[in-house]
Amino acid sequence: MSRSFEYQLHWYRAGLEHRIRDILKSRQIGATFYFSREALLRALKTGHNQIFLSASKTQAYVFREYIIAFARLVDVDLTGDPIVLGNNGAN
Repeated sequence: MSRSFEYQLHWYRAGLEHRIRDILKSRQIGATFYFSREALLRALKTGHNQIFLSASKTQAYVFREYIIAFARLVDVDLTGDPIVLGNNGAN
């Protein structure tokens, strides 16, 4: 979180308090990057499903590619469509 922008820290704090967040955002502010990372960390920690709604399949695949890249950084190999973590994913 140390490399996050202040508004991304606001998203993080809101996520600690609220299960569902409705966010109206502008373009090119790092939301896909941020929420992909948050989703992977939450899935690995809790095993809970992470669901994204996107305007197009192309946008959905951007999320998917970010999540796969973040997983590789922590030596987790993700495959499949949709991505499914084995054993519920929880540590």
